[in-house]
Amino acid sequence: MIQIFQGKQHQIEAKLVQQHRAAAFIYIHDNAAFPKGWAGFRTLIHALKNADATHAKNVIEGDKALASFIFPELENELTTKEHEKYFYYHARFQSRLNVPYDLYKQMAFLLHEFLKNNTKTIVLPELTSIDSETLRVFENYYRYFPNSTQKIIVGFATDISDVEDADGITWERSEGTVQYFVGSLLMHPTTETIELSDIPEASQDVESIWKAQCIPNDEEELYNSLQPSMSGAAAEKAIEMMRRSYARFSFRAGIKIGLRVLEYCSELSQTQKATIHGLIGSSANFYQFSHHANPPFDAFLAHHLTKGLEGETAPEIRSALLYRITFTFAERMGNLEEALKWGDKTVTTALQNDLDEVAYNYHVAWAYIVRSDVYAHAGKFENFVVDSQKAYDILEKGIATLEKQEDNLYNYWLIDYRLSLFNMSIHQVYTGDELNEYDHSRIWYAKMSDIMKTMPKIMLFDTFHWVDYHRNKYEIANALKACEEGIQDAIELKHGQIYVYKFCAADFSYRMGNSAKANEYFQSAKAYRPIYNDLFMEISMNWFIANCYTRLEAYAEAAELYQKELQNTDNEEYKIKLNGQLAWIAAKRGNTELFEENINKTIDLAVAYGEQNLLLKVVTLAGNCLHEMHKTQEAKDAYNQAFSLISSLSEEAQDAQLNQAYLLDLYIGYMVENGYDENMTARALKMIPKALDDLESWWNLPRLLPFATTFLKNNTTQKNTKLTEGIDTFTMAIQQRVDINEAVISV
Repeated sequence: MIQIFQGKQHQIEAKLVQQHRAAAFIYIHDNAAFPKGWAGFRTLIHALKNADATHAKNVIEGDKALASFIFPELENELTTKEHEKYFYYHARFQSRLNVPYDLYKQMAFLLHEFLKNNTKTIVLPELTSIDSETLRVFENYYRYFPNSTQKIIVGFATDISDVEDADGITWERSEGTVQYFVGSLLMHPTTETIELSDIPEASQDVESIWKAQCIPNDEEELYNSLQPSMSGAAAEKAIEMMRRSYARFSFRAGIKIGLRVLEYCSELSQTQKATIHGLIGSSANFYQFSHHANPPFDAFLAHHLTKGLEGETAPEIRSALLYRITFTFAERMGNLEEALKWGDKTVTTALQNDLDEVAYNYHVAWAYIVRSDVYAHAGKFENFVVDSQKAYDILEKGIATLEKQEDNLYNYWLIDYRLSLFNMSIHQVYTGDELNEYDHSRIWYAKMSDIMKTMPKIMLFDTFHWVDYHRNKYEIANALKACEEGIQDAIELKHGQIYVYKFCAADFSYRMGNSAKANEYFQSAKAYRPIYNDLFMEISMNWFIANCYTRLEAYAEAAELYQKELQNTDNEEYKIKLNGQLAWIAAKRGNTELFEENINKTIDLAVAYGEQNLLLKVVTLAGNCLHEMHKTQEAKDAYNQAFSLISSLSEEAQDAQLNQAYLLDLYIGYMVENGYDENMTARALKMIPKALDDLESWWNLPRLLPFATTFLKNNTTQKNTKLTEGIDTFTMAIQQRVDINEAVISV
């Protein structure tokens, strides 16, 4: 059974105090000042050892290689075969790191063995400080053992937020990590969410309850032992600990140790400095991996990675540092000129490495991969294609060779080659999309389909089931199919990503004109939404559901939700949109008095707000409403007034300054009322690619169809690039509308 206490952190703490029985609970907690990998798991196993030492010892002895991740002191006791297994799973500084999905799965099975005789309740009271490794293991435990009777209590604080230090590092567990962990637990039928409210703060130091069960480990003990003016010999011990921390994915601990050694030790050799900087930079890169710009963090990475290169002599580590530096300057910092210099150096260095064939080819492939990325964003597409193909050929040939070896059970090079090819191919597809080189994307998408067959099913979530790939090409029907596959896989794998897939499925269904299906998905996603942040979080789910009701002509249900939202929001822009929807419903119902009341309120709010795009939207809406009410002249006047709002802007300025969805709505509304206009139709078609980012613009496609058809019949000669793109996009989009039986379009 899983219980989730949801509320503010002090409410969770108070609730736990109320339920506390020291003998019945095992608290999993970490020291936020010195976060460590696997610390929660280590604490749990120590508690289980106290309850049944013989059983715990037998489990550890049964798989000492995996147990070494939890208890690093066991590494020295491993046999050659056990060490081979340990080395297979651990992080390697000299190669590209990927999420260790299989390690977390194997750890879940190990946890199952530990918990066989356990009757105590496991408590995770505060999720932001606990290590992600422990969270991942529990996530996998309930994935692979859904019928487990183990009781767990999880404290899910709704008042958490990411906190960064001056270097841009988020030391606590990120908000997103916590949300997805809780989301995965919600996939289990035994999960009970208990909303906490009106609970006073705990009368005692609640942290002392669970901190009493925290077990210090060698990382923390060493960190606390570091003193100013420490010797080079002491620094060497710290460096060895950093290496072990890195290997165990305990990146945060390694970074903390390294930064303190650099601060406290003035006797470091050039080699020691390089090792420390390299480990800090690589640890930070993998701990907080993101393509999104974060200037302090980017500078932190660039500093430590380049410093690490200065005194490093091992060729494989030099290569690894070089492609991480190139990536930092290219993807994170957007400094393509500097990145290209590093990219060239990365390739040159890799080609000169004195390594065995497997390692040599691996680093050459990654050198081409990172330089190809720089070429892509620097506008050197042909170079991008050449480097990408070189990397692919090297990795593909390497995989074929490695697969022929007799003993591949713990062949870490084989898995690294496969994962590298997998990640590279994903990046190729999305880079092609980003550059509007769709032929390139399609070629690599075809390759990707074969590569996926060798990957664990759970890795599908990293590729988002190719939802983005299809969405970027306006292949909404395929994107919806990908979402539906993602939903089924999320159910099977107990994955919290189900919310994202359901929300996207609702979005695509709505764009395709299937409001009933969209409503079902929005309603289903609504149950998961409170724990997530998403792109539309500032808008209530009721907005999307009410829009579905409006399209289904369930006006009473829609109006009720819009009114409810008006009562619960202080956002002026949202109020304008809500009142506008109420005006539209009144117009559809033919209620002139209510329409005038709501449209006047909408216009007054928009004028007071003073934003040009919203004024355009509101006045166009007035025209659309008046058209629905058969008030022809008033509708024409409204559309003319909308045009007067933007008359001072050139076409180029309109494209740059105005919301294309709102502008498209105006052009179509005007022609529906006044009749076909060739120049206006051409203008509307040019807007289509940008306008279709907006959900509601998809509902304008059927209205534009007769004008587009006439335009295409009248204009068979060569068209300009922007118009051709608009026509192609319109053709693709309209053919996916479920409310269009036959789209008669010939381009």
